[in-house]
Amino acid sequence: MAIGGCFFLEKDPVMAWLGIVLFGSGTILLLLHLLTNSSYLKLDEEGFEVKTLLVTKKTKWSHIEGFRQVNFRGNKTICFDYTDEYNEFKRGKKRFKLFDKKSGGVASCYTIKTNKLLNLMIVYKRKSKRKFK
Repeated sequence: MAIGGCFFLEKDPVMAWLGIVLFGSGTILLLLHLLTNSSYLKLDEEGFEVKTLLVTKKTKWSHIEGFRQVNFRGNKTICFDYTDEYNEFKRGKKRFKLFDKKSGGVASCYTIKTNKLLNLMIVYKRKSKRKFK
């Protein structure tokens, strides 16, 4: 699309430049995102860490009651319920009010299938409970 805007510079320069800037910057961000490995989900004995291009969020297993899979607009998502004691990141919890007032979620956009990731997260949570008992 950005290259296509170059063909319309003579006909409609404003729209052409708008297309070049908009789609060109989107292409640059996409390449930056793909080439820098700036998006990941990391599970460990304490919890899980979700990193996107600019944001990293760590959630402890002890802050989560349980997990479930939800289909949201055709995309599979792993949702989880926060414990009643957990009251941090209220902004993040508001994003997922669609599911529940005290829920969060992890998008299933990784190389592992959603149901396998869900089972893996459940196993990690169970192991963390045994570790602290």
